[in-house]
Amino acid sequence: MRYYIFVISAVLIFVYITWRVLYNVYNDNKCVEEETLRDISTGKLKKYHRAYADVKRHLLSCKKCQARMYEIQHGKPIEDHLIE
Repeated sequence: MRYYIFVISAVLIFVYITWRVLYNVYNDNKCVEEETLRDISTGKLKKYHRAYADVKRHLLSCKKCQARMYEIQHGKPIEDHLIE
């Protein structure tokens, strides 16, 4: 009986870990919404919030979101404001 409980526990742990890994991979590949980036930049989204940590982790690997965050914090380059 103990053996079956051990096996079932091991399978459940394996399934949970697999689910967490796949969940994190999927969420890391999704780009962050503009509003969320603004909330982090203005301090509306606090550091202890889970979404804050998820966005920060995503920003480490996504050049596109890094550029968008830079634009939010520092504004667009002057060339973007000039009329051709």
